[in-house]
Amino acid sequence: MRSECTRAVEEMALSDPKVVVVVSDFNPDLMPELTAKHPERLMVEGICEQALVGVASGLATEGYYPYIYMVAAFGTRRCYEQLLLDFSLHQVSGCMVGIGGGLTYALLGPTHIAIDDIALAAAIPGSAILSPADASEAIKHVSFARHHPGLSYIRLAGTTTPLPGVSGDIEFGKGRLIGDPGDVLFISTATASLPVQPAVTMLRERGIAAGAIHIHTVRPLDTDLICRHARRAKVVICAEEHRQVGGLSSAVLHAFMTADPPVTPARFIPVGVDEGFPVGYGKHEDLLSRYGMDAESLVKRAEEMLRKAA
Repeated sequence: MRSECTRAVEEMALSDPKVVVVVSDFNPDLMPELTAKHPERLMVEGICEQALVGVASGLATEGYYPYIYMVAAFGTRRCYEQLLLDFSLHQVSGCMVGIGGGLTYALLGPTHIAIDDIALAAAIPGSAILSPADASEAIKHVSFARHHPGLSYIRLAGTTTPLPGVSGDIEFGKGRLIGDPGDVLFISTATASLPVQPAVTMLRERGIAAGAIHIHTVRPLDTDLICRHARRAKVVICAEEHRQVGGLSSAVLHAFMTADPPVTPARFIPVGVDEGFPVGYGKHEDLLSRYGMDAESLVKRAEEMLRKAA
């Protein structure tokens, strides 16, 4: 996903003279054509994230559009004041591309795991939060960001697996369906949608009407699609590689409570990282299983909640 997104940014810069790329710990060889033709528009600033965002915001005030590349956990935490004040307060536009969103960097431990980045980005006025599950969505998000008036955050995971079984075009602010939601509705984002798809298949094979809404744009959220399907669900399970508070689950609950009339499913279950820091090191799949985000755990949780909702 990262390489396809990087190529899309390079193509955007080659076609648009106002686009600049400002990067932290990054190999410029990943954008060889831009480096050869317009080296002045690819700036490798090193590991000094706050200064890097300051440089990017200065370019934005001069009419350029910066794509900022850095590790997701560092970009959102370490540079929060610069993103909030230098970009949002001054009403200039740019895009933060966060590499290693969610539990991607499980092998590097809690300092590198980005499980609060959506919450931080959501608190920035006017921000767009783009959370792709695969390369096709990430490529589209590069264009979405360029046309969004304000700060955009593209949250990249490390997977190269295409999201199977999803229907609907990739549109800004619109969710995409996996199956036909019924008694069980999963709502998920980014690579958390990958285990949701087999979970839906397993439930349907057991005679349970289940489906999912994949959210690749967390902000703006497709509240109409979510509320329409949630009204007829007995169980709504929201899965995300993020803390259970402040991310997609919080946005969905806000949509439910502000709908007219409010949406009140029999059971709403947030599945994500609980309180505290992730414990231990391991593979991405290991942490997904630890926090109940693998397909088998999702199926088990859905069946348990259906019994309680009966």
